[in-house]
Amino acid sequence: MEKKLMTDIALFICNGHTIKEAVSYFHLSRRTVYNYLQLLRTPGPYYDGDIAKQLNEALRKNSLEGKKLGGQKGHKQYIISEEDAIKYALMIMENDLTYRDLEAITGLGDTTIYNAIKRIQNKDVLEKLKKHYAEKRKHREEEQWKR
Repeated sequence: MEKKLMTDIALFICNGHTIKEAVSYFHLSRRTVYNYLQLLRTPGPYYDGDIAKQLNEALRKNSLEGKKLGGQKGHKQYIISEEDAIKYALMIMENDLTYRDLEAITGLGDTTIYNAIKRIQNKDVLEKLKKHYAEKRKHREEEQWKR
């Protein structure tokens, strides 16, 4: 049973899915998926040479594509360009969105978006964003005093 589950997870990843998708699909913890994959790739009772080869290639491909690596891929090459970060900052201000809302819209992590916006060099956009959050904070405090 456990060997079949390990093999199913490995084949799922070999078919172009990420480890994060495997965690959701199989309802397992991330650590468990990593452990199962490690058991299949290292010599021992669960080792399968063909699957190990396919799995290593799939994981290498995912890594090279920069899939789900957070804010950086490679050496200091950020996934979100400054232009996109400015676009996201403007979306936050114009549509009154949160970072989590943007995460749902873009598929990127909220921390990744936050860090990209924090790196923006355009001072005008940064000032507008600071004013936006100051107004939101002031409005929230006013609402609390009304209660």
